[in-house]
Amino acid sequence: MGVGGGSSAKVKSVVYALSPYQQQTMPGLWKDFTSKIYKRTLGDWVSISLVAVPVIGTYFYFSYGTTLNHGYLIISNEYH
Repeated sequence: MGVGGGSSAKVKSVVYALSPYQQQTMPGLWKDFTSKIYKRTLGDWVSISLVAVPVIGTYFYFSYGTTLNHGYLIISNEYH
């Protein structure tokens, strides 16, 4: 049973620094951006379709309902 911190823990830390010779923090971020996105989404088409199909379907459902609603309002206003 030691006195004064016999069971101290080692602390690790990482220090990030930018070199004075390399001033670009993310040089390849926008290079071939479209091809990178295509590669990342190509194998994940099932997840994309599970999100896109309901969103597009909901949009068309409500736009069709709005079109019908405006059509009936125009017809009913003509007869009054």
